[in-house]
Amino acid sequence: MEYQDFLDEVANLGFVKSQDEADSMIKAVLGIMCNRMSQEDASKLTADLPEPLTMDKLRTRQPTPLVIGVQEYIREVQMQFHISGEQARVLVDTVMSL
Repeated sequence: MEYQDFLDEVANLGFVKSQDEADSMIKAVLGIMCNRMSQEDASKLTADLPEPLTMDKLRTRQPTPLVIGVQEYIREVQMQFHISGEQARVLVDTVMSL
């Protein structure tokens, strides 16, 4: 799958205003996930993703993963983009299904 496919799918969500916002949302959803995993698991997650969705670009350098629950994860996405909880769930589901 090409990165443009990711952008198109997320940009088509009713609450996403532009492809630039879609780009930020995709990177944030995957970045938050990568930072909550071990380096090995993050590497597996990003192995088949297109540029620019590489582990080096998505994962910040941390000695240990920051473990959070699903609700906290959704809330972090919601707060970062000032969207509703339901919109955050739809966004996360969409990005993860791609």
